[in-house]
Amino acid sequence: MQYSKLLSLLAALQGCSVLAVNPAASESFVNLDSALSGLESRDRSVGVYLCNDADFKGYCVHIVQPINSCIRLGDDLNDKVSSVGPDQNAGSCRFYNDYNCAGTEPYRDLSYPGAPNLKSVPNGNDAISSYKCSG
Repeated sequence: MQYSKLLSLLAALQGCSVLAVNPAASESFVNLDSALSGLESRDRSVGVYLCNDADFKGYCVHIVQPINSCIRLGDDLNDKVSSVGPDQNAGSCRFYNDYNCAGTEPYRDLSYPGAPNLKSVPNGNDAISSYKCSG
């Protein structure tokens, strides 16, 4: 009887594999804190308040976007913005005359609380076509 149990056990084990893992032999490790920090910053969103009249009047919108994303203004605001207000967590925002967050000057770097009257910013009034915030 014992012999048949042993044969049954050996038959069951015949199709099994055993894998031994040595974590110390692994060639690459991920720092969990760094990985999570990168995900948090990637997923964080910031906002900017834009108006087509000075002193945050007229037609206004609050656009929320992921950090370091280029925002291209639509026809309702393109080359029509007269006041901008990045949120406190937006960091530095670069506002471009170019539509694709590219090009050299003129561009303006603004942070919270922004500029209630872009006429006071050189080449600022009614000239913004896109922007990007660093968070």
